[in-house]
This record gives sequence, structure tokens and C-alpha cells, in this order.
Amino acid sequence: MGDDDLKGDLNNGEWLVMEGTATQKSPDTTNETYTYNKLISIDQYNSESDRIGKIKLHQSADEKSSPVINKATEYEMVENASPDEHEQENNFSDRHETYSYIRNNRFNALLENMKSVKYLAPKWQTLTFKNTTDNSGNKVISQKMNYKAIDEFNDAGTMDNNVFNLSDSQKQKLFKAKAASHETGSYPELRSAFDKSYYKVVTKNVFKPHVFDDDTELSDKVHQKIYNSTYIGYSTGDDTYLLTKAQNDSQRVVFNK
Repeated sequence: MGDDDLKGDLNNGEWLVMEGTATQKSPDTTNETYTYNKLISIDQYNSESDRIGKIKLHQSADEKSSPVINKATEYEMVENASPDEHEQENNFSDRHETYSYIRNNRFNALLENMKSVKYLAPKWQTLTFKNTTDNSGNKVISQKMNYKAIDEFNDAGTMDNNVFNLSDSQKQKLFKAKAASHETGSYPELRSAFDKSYYKVVTKNVFKPHVFDDDTELSDKVHQKIYNSTYIGYSTGDDTYLLTKAQNDSQRVVFNK
């Protein structure tokens, strides 16, 4: 789980990019109501970032409604929700309850998906190595080891893509929750949008074991005692080591030529 994007998906929820319009409530106020009616992908959002950056949130000079594009995770939608007076007096208890409700739904759905996945066991394999030598070309100073690895997770962004498989009624609840987050008392809409049925769809195939080509750099040679046993091996960077139990205390590793 070294993928920061994947950890972000699991902890904060998927990215939701909603597009719609903003209309002014009345001529004597700058407050606006937000109408969201379309989901767009992260790739589309990123490819149009220059255009999106120029979009006005308020009405233009010719009094035409301007488009609104909002990008947020589930966490951010709750964080940005407007509290009502009762909640402010009670230390945002409704917000914390909504956080807990949404996270529990997400993690329970992930666990259900994990239970349905067939275990992919590691297998014996032939390793290949590429040597790096010193300036003389005679001494091997490191080796790149190529091997087949197993990833228990699908690609980061799986949950983001699953959003487009939501039913029309689920999408409408999302749009309603997003619009309500600009008003007070919006937590019921958020809890309705991010319910169990929502996560059953968006967590699909997050756990999808697959084999892929990987490599690691074997650098410094290691010889150390762990409790009463001697281990030998190589440093692979970032405080990570590839070790095996030595046959005796004097045994050392070498870089094969």
C-alpha cells in the first residue's frame, strides 16, 4: 500500500467532479443556488483545468448564468457542509456522526469486496539480474532484480471510475447533497447520498489481485544478528531489506558476476 493516491481513495473517498449552473437568488443579493446535473471524470477535469480556472462562480456582466464545476472527495463534502445553529452549539456533533456513518459504510463495503476475492498465491519463479559495476568495470556494486510481483489492489482511481456506474437515482442524490452542502442542515442529504448501496457500487474491484512485472535495486550488503540468528542479504532502499537466514555466523553475501 505504498500508493498515496490509493490510500487517499480508501481514507477520504473517491473524487467527485460535478458540473452544473449557478443562478442568483434575487437582484439584491450575491447569494446563489447551485444546480448540479452532470458528473465528469478526473481526466476530463484535468484536461480542461485552464478553462475551468477561468469559470466565474457568480453571474457574468451580461447576467447569464455561469457554469459551476466542483471537485471534492466525500470527506471534503462533509467538511464543507454548512452547520446549523443547533449543531454549532453542540460542537459539530452532527458532522462527526456523518463522518463516522460515511466511513463505516465505505470500510464495510471494502471488507465485503475483500471477502469475495479469490486469493492469488505467490509462486516459485526464476529471477533475473542486471549488474551495475564501478568505474573499472570489474567490481559489481549493485544489482537490479527483476521478478513477478502480486498486487492485492486494483489501480488507484478505481473508485473514481466506478462513480459513473451509479444508477440515475443515486447520482441525483449526489447532486442534491452537493447543492445542500451550501445551505444549513445538509447532513441528512449527505448520509442519504453515501449510503450502503452507493458504496456497493464504487468499491467494486478495488481488491483485484493481479501479477505484474516489478524490480528492486540490491545495493549495500547486509550481515546482522536478529535475536539469536544471523541474517544476510541486501539493502533495497528506504529502510527495506531482502534477507535470508545464514547457515552460520561467518557466511556473507556477494554480488554474482
